[in-house]
Amino acid sequence: MSRVRGMAFTGESVRAILAGRKTQTRRVVRPQPPNRHIEECLTDHRTTWQLPLGQSNPCFLDSNGEHYAPRYQPGDIVYVREALVRGDRIEAPAPLVEKAFYRADATIVLQGDTEEGESLVDWEWNRPVLSARFMPRWAARIWLEVTGVRAEWLQDISEEDAGAEGLLSIVWPFPGAPRRIFSRSVDDEYYFNSAHEAYRAMWDALHARDGHTSDTNPLVWVYTLKLAARKEGA
Repeated sequence: MSRVRGMAFTGESVRAILAGRKTQTRRVVRPQPPNRHIEECLTDHRTTWQLPLGQSNPCFLDSNGEHYAPRYQPGDIVYVREALVRGDRIEAPAPLVEKAFYRADATIVLQGDTEEGESLVDWEWNRPVLSARFMPRWAARIWLEVTGVRAEWLQDISEEDAGAEGLLSIVWPFPGAPRRIFSRSVDDEYYFNSAHEAYRAMWDALHARDGHTSDTNPLVWVYTLKLAARKEGA
C-alpha cells in the first residue's frame, strides 16, 4: 500500500516540475555512512549501486549495524511542499489577509471575497513567508509518485541525470557554431557548458551551510518521480 508523504522543493525546482523538466531529485543520506563502510563497498562501477529493497546489504549498515533506509519508497505518493507568501495584511483581531500565494510563481493559494467585503482569509503563521518545510498538506497543488530509488555518490551523476534534475537547456546561436548551454532557471544569470556543471552549482548553492557540497562527494538517495493525481481526502 502506497504511503503519502511531503517533500520540500525550492522555487526553482517547483517551476521545473510544473514545466515538465524535473523527474529526479537527490537527497543527502543522513547520517553519512562511516568511511570504513564506504571503502568496503567501493567498486569500479559505483553508479550501479542499487538499493535492494527488503534485502540485506552491508553497504548500507551504520555503525550500530542498522540499515540505512530512504525516506521514500517506490510507489509512495509525494505532495510537493513549497514556500507560501502572505498577501496584504489587514489589521484585525486575527491575522487576516486578502490572499496568499505560492512563492514559486505567485499563483494564488488562498483568497477571500474582498471585492464584496464579505470575507478575508486567515493566515495562521506569524511570518510573511512560510518555508516549504512547513507547508501544510491541504495547500499542496503538485502530487508526484516515486517510481524508483537508488544510492549514488553525488559526483557520479551522469549528464542525462543532471538534466533530469530540472535544468534549463538552451541552444545558443554562437556565430558559426551553435551549441547547447545550461542554466539553473530562466532567470539565472550564469550559464554552463554542461548539465553536470550547472547541477553542481545548483547543489552547492543549496548545501553550502550543511557542509555537503559537491566537493565532499556525499552519498545521496536518488529518487525518480512522475506526476500523480491528487490523493483523495487530501
